[in-house]
Amino acid sequence: MKTQPNKNSMDDLLFTRGQFTPATYDAEERTVELIWSTGAPVQRRGLSGPFIEELDMSPSSIRMDRLNAGAPLLNSHRSGDLSDVLGVVTRAWIDEEKNEGRALVQFSARDEVSSIISDVTTGVLRNISVGYATHSVEKRSNEDTEIPILRATDWEPMEISLVPVGADPASQIRAEEALSKNLIDLNNQEANMEQQSEQREEATVVETPVVESTRISADEVQAAIASERTRSNKIRSSVRAAGLPDKLADELSESGVDFATASERIFDALRQKEEKAPTTQHVEVTTGHNEKRYQCMGEALEARTGSGEWTDGAKEYRGSSLLDLAKEALILKGESVRGMDGMEVSQRALHSTSDFPILLSNTANKSLVAAYNAAPQTFRPLVRTVSVPDFKTVSRVSLAGKPNLEVVNEGGEFKRGSLDEAQETYSIKTYGKVLAVTRQTIVNDDLDGLGRIPSLFGRAAADLESDLVWGLITANGTMGDGRALFQAANHANLASSGAALSIATVGAARKSIRLQKDLSGNRINIQPESLIVPAALEVTAQQFLAPGNQYQANAVSGATGPNIFGGAFNLIVEPRLDDNSATAWYMASSPSQLDMIELAYLQGRSGPFTEQRVGFDVDGLELKVRLDVGAAVLDYRGLYKNAGA
Repeated sequence: MKTQPNKNSMDDLLFTRGQFTPATYDAEERTVELIWSTGAPVQRRGLSGPFIEELDMSPSSIRMDRLNAGAPLLNSHRSGDLSDVLGVVTRAWIDEEKNEGRALVQFSARDEVSSIISDVTTGVLRNISVGYATHSVEKRSNEDTEIPILRATDWEPMEISLVPVGADPASQIRAEEALSKNLIDLNNQEANMEQQSEQREEATVVETPVVESTRISADEVQAAIASERTRSNKIRSSVRAAGLPDKLADELSESGVDFATASERIFDALRQKEEKAPTTQHVEVTTGHNEKRYQCMGEALEARTGSGEWTDGAKEYRGSSLLDLAKEALILKGESVRGMDGMEVSQRALHSTSDFPILLSNTANKSLVAAYNAAPQTFRPLVRTVSVPDFKTVSRVSLAGKPNLEVVNEGGEFKRGSLDEAQETYSIKTYGKVLAVTRQTIVNDDLDGLGRIPSLFGRAAADLESDLVWGLITANGTMGDGRALFQAANHANLASSGAALSIATVGAARKSIRLQKDLSGNRINIQPESLIVPAALEVTAQQFLAPGNQYQANAVSGATGPNIFGGAFNLIVEPRLDDNSATAWYMASSPSQLDMIELAYLQGRSGPFTEQRVGFDVDGLELKVRLDVGAAVLDYRGLYKNAGA
C-alpha cells in the first residue's frame, strides 16, 4: 500500500452524494437533518482510466472543523453570488454506528428560499452533494477487478449543496479531474521507483500488489494542457472584467486554484477595493440570516458571562469558545479561515470587516450596565437627575421666593412681580478607564475580560456616583450664600445640640423643615419624607419607625404612648455616613417639592458607557469605560441634620 499526499487538495474540491431526511424538518427554526456521505465506493473515469473512489468514514480520517464553523448550504455548488447561499450548517457529526456523515442545516429566511424549503419538505428535492478536499489518499489493488482503488484517508468536507439529480454533472467532471491527478501522481511515482530499481539492479519490495497503471497517452497530455489553458484564460478574463490589476491574475493562475476558488478571491479583492473607495454615503446591507446568527452568538456570550439567559438561539452556541465565534464571524462576512491557527483567526477577526469586535464590545457593555444597575444607590430618592450639554460651569437658580397675588380692581392693571434667586454652581467631570480584550484572551477563551472585569467597572461607576452625592452631605460644604449647608443660625436646618432619635428630636426636625421660609420671608410648607441614618443606627431607626410600637412620650416622667411616627418616613440607611459619624442622622424632603440635590450627566447619557477600538498599543480590542457626571446641593431648605448622641 502506498500513500501520496495531495498538495493541491485545498484548491480542488471533490463531490459525493447524500440526501435529505424531510421528516426531520422544523418549521419554526427552518432546520432539517441530512446525510452528507456514507463513504460508499463510486466508480469514476480519469485521464489514466477508470478507478474506484472511496472515502474513509472513521472520525479520525475526517476534518470536521470547517463544517462545524458554519459551512454554507449552496445551490448546486455555486458560490459566485450571495443568492447562491441557501442556508448554513449549524452542526455536523459522524454516526459511527451507521457509518454516515450527518448534519443539521438551517435554511435562509429569504423569500426566494421558501419555494426550495417547500420542495424539500414534500420530498421533491432530497438529493445533496458534499464538496470536499483530500489531504492524503491511498492507492490499493482490487482483487475482483483490475480497476485500482483510491481511498481518501485524510479528507475535509468544505460545503454542502442542494442538487437536482444526486450529483451536479459539472461537479462530477471536477471530481474526476482532481482524483485523476492523485492517480497520475501515484503512477509516476511507481514508474520512477521501477526505473531507479533497474539502474541499481536491486529488487523493490512492495507490501501489497499494485495494479499496473495505464501510462498517460499523448492525447491525454494534450487534453490536460488544454484544460489548464482554459482555466488560466477564464481567470484572467474575470480579473480584467472586474477592473483588478494583472498581478492578481498572475497570482491566481500560477497558484493552480480551480476557477470557482479563483472567483471567490476575485470577489474578495473587488469588495476590498470598493470599501477603500471614497463614497458620499454608506449603505450596509445585511441578510436576515447573518443578523440572526450574530444575535444568537451575542446571547450565548451574555449567558456565559452571567449577564443574560440561555435563550433557544444561545443554546446553539453553548459549546462554542470565543475562538469558535471569531471563526463564524469571519465566515459570515464571506472570509475564509482555511489554514489559520488560533492567533491568526483572532487577529483577523479583530482587524477585518467582521462584526466580531462589536460582539465583544456589546457583551462587555451588557455586563457593565447590569452590574451598574444592580448596585445599591440609596441617594436616588433625594436627587433630581438632569442633562447638561457640556463641561462648562452650570449655574442653577433656586426659586427661593414666590410672588404674592394682589387684588386687581375693575379696570385696573396687573402689577409686575419678581422672584428672588439663590444661585449655586457646579460642573461635571469625566471619569474612566480602558479595558483590553487581547488575542490571548480570545484564544484562551478567558471570559473575565467580557464578564467579571466589566462588572467590576460597572459597580465602580455606581459607587462613584454614591460617593459624589453622599460626600456633599457629609462634607457640609459652603453654599452660594457663603454659609455652610447645615447651619443653625441662618439656615435653620441643624439641631442646636446632638440627640438620639426620639419623639421629641424627630418632631423638632420635622418642624424645622416645615417652617422654612423663602428669601422673601414666605412660608413654603415643605413635607419631610425620608429619615436618613448610618448603618450603626439602622436597628434603632427600624424600631422607632415600626407602626404600633409604644414609645417614651415624656422623658421626665417616663410615660409611654403610641408611636406617632410609625411608618411616617421612608427609611434610608447609608454606610458611607458611618465614616463621618456613627451617631448623626438626617431628614429630607422629596425632589418633587424642592430641588435639593442635582445629579447631572453629559448629553443625557446616564450612567457609564463604553467605546471600542482595535488597539494599537494593546494587541486586541480596547474598551474605554467613561462616566461624565457631576453633583451639587441646590437648596438647603429640604435637608436637616442632627449630630446625634
